[in-house]
Amino acid sequence: TQQVKQQPHSMQKGFSVISKFNDNHSQLLSGDNNRECLLEFQRHRLFKDVLYTRQSVDAWLNSQIN
Repeated sequence: TQQVKQQPHSMQKGFSVISKFNDNHSQLLSGDNNRECLLEFQRHRLFKDVLYTRQSVDAWLNSQIN
């Protein structure tokens, strides 16, 4: 029962982290500066997509969870 009680909080925190990442990604796509210093990115030369390194995403996620 302890896990069931903790699950809604962890799900809410997960949605919060995803929302924060999506907000930052949308700002980058619109041309604003990167506000999350741990998220290193580069733009694809041909398609202009925003690409993140796996290490920077892992570091950012760890900083959000802990």
